[in-house]
Amino acid sequence: MAMDGTLYQDLASQRDHQTLQHYQKAPTGQGTHTVPIAPETKLATIVHDSHLLVNDHHHQGVKALAPSFKLSVLAN
Repeated sequence: MAMDGTLYQDLASQRDHQTLQHYQKAPTGQGTHTVPIAPETKLATIVHDSHLLVNDHHHQGVKALAPSFKLSVLAN
């Protein structure tokens, strides 16, 4: 994978434990759950909060973060 990180190609089938549904049935503009924002990141500075209301529509996810990247949103 790019920059030495890796992906879960399919979260539902590759995660060992129960994972949050990542393809919500609600309209895309409607937030359905919150995600915690890592402190002292650019995103935390922009939103001025420790959590963000989101609506997921994906089936892949970061498995191992590339060493040169910085995590902004903590995984669910």
